[in-house]
Amino acid sequence: KGALEAMVQIFGGIFVLVIGLLTFKHLVLALSSPFMSFLSEKIEKHLRGQLQQVPFSVSKAFRDLARGLRLALRNLTRELFFTLLLFLLGILIPFLSPLIAIAVLSVQAYYAGFGNLDFTLERHRDVRGSITFARTHRGLCLGNGAAFLVLLFSIVGFLFALPLGTIAATKEAVRRL
Repeated sequence: KGALEAMVQIFGGIFVLVIGLLTFKHLVLALSSPFMSFLSEKIEKHLRGQLQQVPFSVSKAFRDLARGLRLALRNLTRELFFTLLLFLLGILIPFLSPLIAIAVLSVQAYYAGFGNLDFTLERHRDVRGSITFARTHRGLCLGNGAAFLVLLFSIVGFLFALPLGTIAATKEAVRRL
């Protein structure tokens, strides 16, 4: 009984930690959406050669925040579903654990990259269009999200992860749009 309680506490703690990290990532993406959208818009205007100043608007910031929260909630639920499904698969088929770990990291990277990419896509597509664009460009989402996650969970990189991820995603999204 004591061993079982200890195992439950350990796995429960790990579960809460994983859920907390997943939620933290999406919360950071959603709450920073007005600022990162502004940064993305400035980068896009610079890339397209339109050097006029982008005015800040409170109403646009609230729209960006609402869209960011809606998309973050959608992505969080899907990410949790696929991550838990992969964990269950890893428990049922233990010899697949190395592949499961890579798959979980890929799911995390995809949704992080999608979040960064959406700062640009919100000006060009509705939510459904952003989802379609992200599915079409999975490699872009995976690559951007992997670099973002490495920086986000490093000692100093978390300070630069969001702006760098946004800039990189904006440059590629503008090129592909």
